[in-house]
Amino acid sequence: MDANGELNKSSSEDIEGLLSLYEASYLGSSEEDVMSHAKEITTRNLNQSVSQLSPKLNNKVVESLKLPRHMRMERLEARRYIEEYSNEDDHNLVVLEFAKYDYNMVQSVLQRELVEWIDMAEAYMVEAEWVKTGRTPTLKDYIENGGNNFWDMYGVGASFLSRI
Repeated sequence: MDANGELNKSSSEDIEGLLSLYEASYLGSSEEDVMSHAKEITTRNLNQSVSQLSPKLNNKVVESLKLPRHMRMERLEARRYIEEYSNEDDHNLVVLEFAKYDYNMVQSVLQRELVEWIDMAEAYMVEAEWVKTGRTPTLKDYIENGGNNFWDMYGVGASFLSRI
């Protein structure tokens, strides 16, 4: 920055650097005048340069101007970044494959957990119906309704319940 608080010409042409400064400016506190001034300058310069950028860099800048990377939902941003990284010319194939593998493993765990939560919610709905109708279920009804979900959640499985 020069004495007037403006970026010098070489800094304003470095789009990657401007983008990094723009995203970093969101990490400052409200009392930091330098960071809020940096946010204003970088926002203005990035908006002015968007039409002259390559398609890859243009997309990166536009997405960042919508919402800085650190403010996005982590799992959605991870998926988007894997795609962005795979389009870079100098990407590391090993790192890219591990990132895809990790992402898919986490998604698999989350999907299994979602199925467990759905099963549990369905069991609660059955119990709510018992309360609503005033029906007193037998122990066998409780085990058939909620027991399997409980034991499966802890990895014991339904075979344990068949021994009861």
